Amino acid sequence: MPRNPSTGVYSKPAGTTPSVGQVIDPAPWNALTTDLGNEITNSLPRDGSAPMAAPLKAASGTVSAPGVGFASNPQTGLYLKGGGLLGFTQNGVDVAFDKASAYAAKSGDYTALASDDSAVHRFTAAATLTLTAAATLGANWHYCIIADGGDVTIDPNGLETIDGAATLVLKDGYSVEIICSGAAFFTNKLFARIQSKAEVRPSAISSSGSPFPTTAAARTPMSIFPRAPLGRGQASLPAQRHSPSA
Repeated sequence: MPRNPSTGVYSKPAGTTPSVGQVIDPAPWNALTTDLGNEITNSLPRDGSAPMAAPLKAASGTVSAPGVGFASNPQTGLYLKGGGLLGFTQNGVDVAFDKASAYAAKSGDYTALASDDSAVHRFTAAATLTLTAAATLGANWHYCIIADGGDVTIDPNGLETIDGAATLVLKDGYSVEIICSGAAFFTNKLFARIQSKAEVRPSAISSSGSPFPTTAAARTPMSIFPRAPLGRGQASLPAQRHSPSA
């Protein structure tokens, strides 16, 4: 009887447990030696001289005791997470890898879901983006949106906030990355920094409403090249005065 394929337990054929003085029946003993030879052949050699002939099945394991580990460090290796996901653990600590970004275009209102983790969505029209509850999305969930056709209003769930505010309006032509802490939402602040740089300071605007000086004195060009002293025998050219255009 060969090894049980489900449990891996080997059971020897019946009639192969002799007693003292018993005449050995060759039939069961021949079956036993044949089975033993087959199972030795089916065993994986430790020296790596032969590969697996079928998929290798490992225990599911846990983050602290992975199903595939190392003799020198059994807490580092691979294990099976919930939902059939592959997990990597290092010294008993889960190692997280970022998922590949998935692009999609949106033409109207949308609710960001847990499955949108690492996604990049381009909104081609003005829209409201509703965020699922932070506790549902979980810590480290992140999501990039591009406003390319109108302002996008980002509205967290219930009383939750984004950058400490109830909503965030992403202006047309800008993009922002949203990060979830598990309790609230934050952004990479890039949009706010770019927007602040794009705004003209009121003190820089003249009384005429132009951000550029309008008086002749203010518009008189200045030379960035200092005049060198004349040497002996050198003639001085008359200075040319350029009046600013009106």
